[in-house]
Amino acid sequence: MKVSTSNAEMLLAAMLEDRGIEGWITEERIILESTVPDFFFPDFKLCIYLDGPPHRRLHSQERDDKLTTLLEKRGFKVLRYPYGNRITVRLLEEIIKDIKSIVNTP
Repeated sequence: MKVSTSNAEMLLAAMLEDRGIEGWITEERIILESTVPDFFFPDFKLCIYLDGPPHRRLHSQERDDKLTTLLEKRGFKVLRYPYGNRITVRLLEEIIKDIKSIVNTP
């Protein structure tokens, strides 16, 4: 389903590895309207989405909201991070902090 990995996803993956945060996978399809989170922590049912510029379109936002609701109703934790043309180090640090608070990584 997913065609390419964004620069934001590559940066976050590198930071997760550098920080020793394990247990995540990418490209994992979840069969609910066929969604593929950018990062998925199966042990915690945690879905991470990095929502770049294409997600600003109204139909994309509506689809994202619907998928988030469906996932949450099924017990998944969903974290979405909108960003502009380039993701900032500050936002990446916020994402890492949020992930650590859920997966209890020191």
